[in-house]
Amino acid sequence: MKKKNFFFISNIYHYLRHLFIIKFGIFTSEKVLNNFFLNLFGIQVIRIFVSNFFLKIRRIFLFLPKKDHKDILFFKRNGYLQINNFLNKKDFNLLKKEFENKSKKFKDIYKGKSRDKIVDKFKFDITKRSKIIKKISEDKRLKNLIEYAEGKKLIFKDKYKKNIFIWFERIVLNTKNSIDGINKDPQTLLHRDTFYQTTKIIFYLNDVNTKSGPFVYSPGSHKLNIRKILTEYLNSILNKDKCIRYKNNFFYDHYKRNELPLVGKANSLIITNTNGFHRREKIRNFSERKTLRFSFRFNPFTLIS
Repeated sequence: MKKKNFFFISNIYHYLRHLFIIKFGIFTSEKVLNNFFLNLFGIQVIRIFVSNFFLKIRRIFLFLPKKDHKDILFFKRNGYLQINNFLNKKDFNLLKKEFENKSKKFKDIYKGKSRDKIVDKFKFDITKRSKIIKKISEDKRLKNLIEYAEGKKLIFKDKYKKNIFIWFERIVLNTKNSIDGINKDPQTLLHRDTFYQTTKIIFYLNDVNTKSGPFVYSPGSHKLNIRKILTEYLNSILNKDKCIRYKNNFFYDHYKRNELPLVGKANSLIITNTNGFHRREKIRNFSERKTLRFSFRFNPFTLIS
């Protein structure tokens, strides 16, 4: 009898798993489901609440710093934190030297089609980090923030190569004004990355002012409130923009009005919840921006931390 009950429960589990994950993709990290009727009945909102509940449960099981820690309080309230003079002078010089060395291996994302705007990248293997990259990624203050944000212990192993990304990035504008055409960059439009908490780090390696493409964030836009829920729900029905840029953002003016350009000196680091609305300012006046970038994106529907 017990054996029959076990097989019955097992069959129900596999059926539900097939239905909700494989067939409809409800409990996956897909930004917006391509199913009008499910979205009409509010499945996107349900996914948001369930992923948020799972995140809170994971945080409970993590050994984290006190919730009233000033970094965490600021991050929770605003959705970002900017840390100036993150590295000491010696380590920062090592990082800049590594950037220059790796620049020989940079890949132009426009593949040489544009001479006016150049976006170069070099992606690291997370299991083969250099000494300075490893030191940054395992910095205690930063690690505590990332683990709180993701509700997950930070481990740089092979199995997380699809969840953790590290790269150098250089953006150069060889003209006076920002231009369109092939250079029209969706990153300059206010958007959120996905429906659940994800974390990015932008580390400025040169001085960044309002003309050299600073990271721009709308403080508080990561919070789950009526405005955010309506934005997600209405966008899921239209289902035209998985990142909710201008076209489908009915509260665009509100988020735009509150946005804050995070300018900073070289050696400034920004950690941000990219479920909040953000963008990169257009780069102007023969400017250049050099950064070290981190991105963390894990399965939102898991209780395993």
